[in-house]
Amino acid sequence: MTLLVVGSVATALMVTAYALEQRSYWFIGLLSVASAVVSGYSFAVEAWPVGAVEAIWAVVAAYRFRVTRSRVRAVDREMGEQETGAEIRKGYEMAELPIACDMDALGTAERERHGELVATLREAKGVEAVEDGYVLSFPADDAVFQRLAEWVTLERRCCPFLRFELRLSEEDDVVELGLRGREGVRAFLTEELGIA
Repeated sequence: MTLLVVGSVATALMVTAYALEQRSYWFIGLLSVASAVVSGYSFAVEAWPVGAVEAIWAVVAAYRFRVTRSRVRAVDREMGEQETGAEIRKGYEMAELPIACDMDALGTAERERHGELVATLREAKGVEAVEDGYVLSFPADDAVFQRLAEWVTLERRCCPFLRFELRLSEEDDVVELGLRGREGVRAFLTEELGIA
């Protein structure tokens, strides 16, 4: 019972932190911690694939927390005044990241693997255009889910302006991948990934 409560609370914190991560880099840090706890809970109940994916996301979120915090602190130092820096932080942390992929964020082997994994997006059996991006539907297959999770892990590093949602619905027999962001992201996805 205690394990179930811990898992439920950690999952709720993880979802909340993900929804609020654009407000402050501290929510990215919370996302990392919550994902790590969910990973531990998943391993404890022998949900190995979920545990592995959450462990990867915990590491990625920790990296994003460190990078975003460094950028914000650099702005504070450049402005020379904490109050002015605080005003800039509100829009700088996530919203002002350029809508452009930085493939230099990946190593050579990672770029090659990213190129292989992006082909998985073409296996989508459905594409739904939403206001801030797209939701792609795939057959509920473990191999597809794992490839998408690996692609998201790499894509988050080279395209930090994107928001990702990966959901497996056994009831609907479908895997859904949400690719979202601020104004301009949907046009970027259409052009760069051929999603329409």
